[in-house]
Amino acid sequence: MASNQLPNVVFIIADQMKWSALRMYSNIGIETPALERLAHEGVRFENGITPHPLCVPARVSMMTSRFAHSTGARRNETLMPPGELHAFRIWKDLGYTTGLIGKNHCFIQRSDLETLDVRLEISHGGLSKDDYLGEDPSVQGMEWVTPVEVIEESHSSRSNMRGGSGAGNYIVSDHHLDGYSSSAIPTQVESFLERAANGDTFDGNGETGGQEKPFAIQVSFPDPHAPNEVPRKYAEMIPPDSISLPPLRKGEFEDPKAPERNKVVYEMLNLEGKSEDEVRNIVATYLAMTRFVDDGIGRILDKLDELGLRENTIVVFTADHGDFAGEHNMFGKGGVYYDSLVRVPYIVSWPDGGVLQSAVNDSPVSTIDLLPTILHLSGVADFNSYPLDEPGQETSSPGPRVLIDTNSELITSESLRRLQGKLLPTVTDSSERIAAFSEYGTGGPDFTL
Repeated sequence: MASNQLPNVVFIIADQMKWSALRMYSNIGIETPALERLAHEGVRFENGITPHPLCVPARVSMMTSRFAHSTGARRNETLMPPGELHAFRIWKDLGYTTGLIGKNHCFIQRSDLETLDVRLEISHGGLSKDDYLGEDPSVQGMEWVTPVEVIEESHSSRSNMRGGSGAGNYIVSDHHLDGYSSSAIPTQVESFLERAANGDTFDGNGETGGQEKPFAIQVSFPDPHAPNEVPRKYAEMIPPDSISLPPLRKGEFEDPKAPERNKVVYEMLNLEGKSEDEVRNIVATYLAMTRFVDDGIGRILDKLDELGLRENTIVVFTADHGDFAGEHNMFGKGGVYYDSLVRVPYIVSWPDGGVLQSAVNDSPVSTIDLLPTILHLSGVADFNSYPLDEPGQETSSPGPRVLIDTNSELITSESLRRLQGKLLPTVTDSSERIAAFSEYGTGGPDFTL
């Protein structure tokens, strides 16, 4: 491989993996041999922070190095806005072969999807049948190595949990191990790496007999996000009686000074009525899913070593956000900035690029800085040299979307279905008026301030 070859990039993201799920971060976490190996080969950041505790805003920020209030991607329904400069646009411009294997939950525009040479999407309920616009199947550049029928069968139990994936639901299942996303994804990445190492650019022209183009691939595991399902092999590795539950502060949300929003999230996600044994089973399932993801990451690292690609490959691991996983007597996530939701694992490794090895850095760092960091390490692009906006694009972002109603005529029981908590009081001499903001984009027609 030429010394001036651009480094490859393997950008691994777990969905909803809290920092303290890992023993290297917390004594209540589990051993994760692959991630511990990756940390040994690079820098582990002790205080990694995500800019947002929800999936889409966190992912858009990660891929654009911009905050949600700048992009307008504030909720899980507001995917990558049109015209945003993101990692795949830059990598494509630099001549990389690009790929996304796993959970997307970020890109929706046709112009963005076209920056990917390889795209194979899989999420919590199994394979995606089409893209977010309902136009194209979410498979391009490669076919699934694991038979589609096996993947679908292995997700059959989980897909039936979608309507009841709230706090406290979990199952241990016995499907074909290869079909779970935490196995099917690394199998696919192994195939991608083999083909990329032999010069395949995934454009239909076949292999060229040696790597000529660098590759940048996002490996996006849907786990350990709910619905919480784990194969029996991994459930047996993490017995419920072997784990440590996080400490609780009784009466936390009975405190009149507790923020109203935090109380609302507690009403949605609390584990009230669950026995300690039940909570142990729930948390153990989450941790077992984490271990399953770790094994998949180990397979990817092994393949990089086997193909002689590891030395010139930047490998990054993080998560979009965390999970309560028993903290504050809750399970899941919501739009609040608790440590368990915004503190994430954060590891950067590049053996051939001068990145320190077996290093621990306790400085606060954000996943919003990953893209410029990778570009800086590559030594070929200064992120600040790229324009933040496309020519002609408005530089000001839209204000928050709200539902406004006069005299309650538009507020129906269906509109209020997902509005939680107390309405804010107003002082006015006009007739009664209700204004409500829906975090998840439901509740009526949009009105942009």
